[in-house]
Amino acid sequence: MTPVVIHIPHSSYFIPNFIRENILVTDEELEQDAHAFTDWRTKDIFTHREFPDRVVFPVSRMVCDPERFRNDEDEPMSKVGIGSVYVKDAYLRRFRTVTSLEKELMLRHFYDVHHRKLENAVEGCLKRHGSCLIIDAHSFSGTPLPYEPEQSPDRPDICIGTCQEHTSKFLERKAVRFFQKNGLKVSVNYPYSGTMVPLRYWKDPRVESIMVEINRSLYQRMEGLFPSSGYSRIKNLMGRFLMANLF
Repeated sequence: MTPVVIHIPHSSYFIPNFIRENILVTDEELEQDAHAFTDWRTKDIFTHREFPDRVVFPVSRMVCDPERFRNDEDEPMSKVGIGSVYVKDAYLRRFRTVTSLEKELMLRHFYDVHHRKLENAVEGCLKRHGSCLIIDAHSFSGTPLPYEPEQSPDRPDICIGTCQEHTSKFLERKAVRFFQKNGLKVSVNYPYSGTMVPLRYWKDPRVESIMVEINRSLYQRMEGLFPSSGYSRIKNLMGRFLMANLF
């Protein structure tokens, strides 16, 4: 067992039927949204036998998004309708309407359960090792999507997300150097920023966290969502990155 917990929040595209019934977009539009919103293959890319502690969100972020703040008042993306429960889609089309009660039930059933699992994984890691590093695993579109705040077409290969309270400068520099040495263009907190830490452990000095976002153009053919020739390299590289954080 290692002092690392891998968090994979956006890899699923599964939407339960009872939720699909209340979604307003067509099947074709929903497929477009799945292509845009899903962190394709991150569940596989961040699989490594030395790192069994993984917390994977089991449904699509279009059901609810465990990476958003639970309350819309705290979540900047809620201003464009993409808070913890989306009412707009990736193309800013009207996605669904939900009552306050429906929203609360979804958050309790999916969001809260997921966060308890993440808290438990961190707690177990701390009990075993006295410290915990959370790796928040994501991917992103090679071209900006309409809902995204950052619209510059100049996107890096790897985005490293940090937070002042839980990402040491040593860890940040180590991650940046690792990917740069492997020939990749790296940015910090661009086009995405921050990293996941359970609220229960906010400002706990035993917990570190870093987000790793992979540009999907490195490993996926955009026209069919099939792996590209770069897939094996990226999966191998992420395995090496995980191992590098043990030493």
